[in-house]
Amino acid sequence: MGASCEICSHDNKFGANCNEDCSCLHGVCDNGVSGSGHCKDSCYEGYQGIDCQYQVQPCGEYTAQVYCHAHAQCEQEAGIIRCICIYGYEQEGQNCIAINHCSKPSTQCSSQVI
Repeated sequence: MGASCEICSHDNKFGANCNEDCSCLHGVCDNGVSGSGHCKDSCYEGYQGIDCQYQVQPCGEYTAQVYCHAHAQCEQEAGIIRCICIYGYEQEGQNCIAINHCSKPSTQCSSQVI
């Protein structure tokens, strides 16, 4: 297999058929037919993790360095520092996922909404 058959046409795709989405958030995706879908080499400045999903940010009055998910923000309350997912995301602040409102039992979605 030549080099041209090992590269996916889209930078954010990987897998045998180049149809899987890369999970790399703030870095360069290890894409291609034999890629992992994670970030390769290193993250953009200020991010860490296999998918560069943790943002290094100062938090609190002592500017402690905290590693929150890229879709979370650091909050300090009563001396406790924690990461909170931003609006539109849920779970604890180290692993925020997009909210699918249609999967919530209390949501009344049209059958035309995906």
